[in-house]
Amino acid sequence: MTRQIDPAAASRCFTAEDACRYALAAYYAACADIEPPKGEPWLDEDGEAWASPGDFVEMFLRQVGIKVYREAVAAGVEVITGSMPQCPDALCAVMRETGRLVEEDFSGADNDNLPPPENRADNHAGGGSP
Repeated sequence: MTRQIDPAAASRCFTAEDACRYALAAYYAACADIEPPKGEPWLDEDGEAWASPGDFVEMFLRQVGIKVYREAVAAGVEVITGSMPQCPDALCAVMRETGRLVEEDFSGADNDNLPPPENRADNHAGGGSP
């Protein structure tokens, strides 16, 4: 039996077991997130629920993101790669709590060579003639 090399293994910063733990913790955090404030009813006077299934999905995804980013930042993983046009909510939350958020990282200043928005068909770098 030959052993296969997994070249992507070095890029994975957490295990499958870690992913399951993050997802389970995110599930319970999302359950708490959709609870109405203490003393408030689940249904309002019109019979509308405090939260919908869509709200739960959004809270779950946000919580998974926060859990993964928190672990990655704590492990020293560089999570701002320059390919993000803006700071994802979950990453911003973690970066704010660690005091490492720099809004300039998402200023778009590195995009100065994109075609001007008024002429999307122009494939030349901005700031000059072809």
